[in-house]
Amino acid sequence: MNETLIGGKQYIHDHPVAAIPYLVIATTAAIIGTIGNLLVLYSIFYYAPLRKPDSVFLINLALADFVVASFGDPFGIVGMLIYIIFMESDLGPVKDVLHRYRSHSIYV
Repeated sequence: MNETLIGGKQYIHDHPVAAIPYLVIATTAAIIGTIGNLLVLYSIFYYAPLRKPDSVFLINLALADFVVASFGDPFGIVGMLIYIIFMESDLGPVKDVLHRYRSHSIYV
């Protein structure tokens, strides 16, 4: 399969500096998303008027978004950094393992 069709890996391989805006935006979104969803959950659990059956949807939404922002986004950021840092180095078998990992990732 053509490398340019798998998440733009060939483009990132040729222009690693182009990944910097993605890394900055994803890191900012992960931090703001984690803190914001924690504030939403905190306010629902400690502010009595918000503790009602109508808030169950809001709790589920904040909890799901918290999990994505605190676990999913950082794994995407780390995956991008691993690809940029280690694909250019001469690591032999480690490079093959990393290439197999990147070809199965949904983030890049």
